[in-house]
Amino acid sequence: MEPKKLLEYAEIELSEGNKKRAKEYLDQIINEHPESVEAERAKALKSGSLREGLSYGAASFSSNYQEVVIKDIQMSFISMVVFMVKWAIASIPALVILFIIFAVVSGLFGGLFL
Repeated sequence: MEPKKLLEYAEIELSEGNKKRAKEYLDQIINEHPESVEAERAKALKSGSLREGLSYGAASFSSNYQEVVIKDIQMSFISMVVFMVKWAIASIPALVILFIIFAVVSGLFGGLFL
């Protein structure tokens, strides 16, 4: 049987709370199709949902996903500078909030020891 179908069956079994049957499907995927993308997903499901006793709905996992790995980001120097300036500007509201929290806490503790 195709690993994609086995993974769908395992997800259905998990959603219905049949962990033993789901484990059988996941083991079958891992043993019969160890190099497939579904085997990686089966290992993740097995280590997460079965070990921790979690139950997931079959609709929450899609076996039609594509794995993405970012190996490198190529940016020109100017683009990097513009990005870092935007990043610095975006951090200003966070600094204002931290300053307000610090001022309130300092005011409270400063008022206690006068």
